[in-house]
Amino acid sequence: METVVIDANLGVGLVCLTPYSAGCRERMEQWLRGGTRLAVPSLWDYEMATAMRRLWAQKVLSREEVTAGLELIFRLYLERVPPDPRLLTASLDWAERLGQSKAYDAQYAALAERLGAELWSADQRLVHVLKEQGVAWAHWVGEVS
Repeated sequence: METVVIDANLGVGLVCLTPYSAGCRERMEQWLRGGTRLAVPSLWDYEMATAMRRLWAQKVLSREEVTAGLELIFRLYLERVPPDPRLLTASLDWAERLGQSKAYDAQYAALAERLGAELWSADQRLVHVLKEQGVAWAHWVGEVS
């Protein structure tokens, strides 16, 4: 079974109209039809809540749309992987390799590496930096199949 790690940017693209929403929805439909195992670090839910709150504060989404969006993401079958010392240490190593002072993005890379999975993101900058590190398993949702 193929495993894919998705980041919160991709989740936002599923809930809110963004320039990359169509790519997010197409990929998600493809993975769900194909029985792909979808995994996220447990950080994903908190990042989604933060992104949704930001969109609400910016009046991009109403409170009702935010609530509906959060309910939608909880209906998706996502395997939420809890942190452990090895995964967190790997995320710190990835943050250093990526030149980041925070380990949020790096947790997705560490999880994908651990699971031998592809990492899919709507964050083109993150994917670019990972590819600069020689990572072949990082993909941007706007890539052509």
